[in-house]
Amino acid sequence: MPPDSPPSIRRIVIWRNPCNAVRLRAKLRLFKA
Repeated sequence: MPPDSPPSIRRIVIWRNPCNAVRLRAKLRLFKA
């Protein structure tokens, strides 16, 4: 995850935009792969 986005802010963004959660999950899969 980018260092410019603290967990608290990420939670708010995900909570406000469900689509972003899907994007983050896809990115996590890419990073782990």
